[in-house]
Amino acid sequence: KKESDWLSSKWEGFKSPAQMSRIRPTGVDKEVLRAIGVGTGTVPDDFKLHRQMAKIFKARRAMAERGDGIDWGTAEALAFGSLLLEGNHVR
Repeated sequence: KKESDWLSSKWEGFKSPAQMSRIRPTGVDKEVLRAIGVGTGTVPDDFKLHRQMAKIFKARRAMAERGDGIDWGTAEALAFGSLLLEGNHVR
């Protein structure tokens, strides 16, 4: 084995660096993104959240509901959420 293949031999199920990934459309419907965004900005009522975190979650939920002004962190959460919904492993 080549030295560059060390990861593929240690992690079962992960693609080898030389293996091509699936090529398919990557778009996600706006309503799916909105649902993910609302979900990532929602905390159970009985969960005591630090007030600064509550402010962040409230802003994240508002961005998702409006569909504009989405910051980098929220966009990343939407991307990870959409990958998980499609059944992709996100590490």
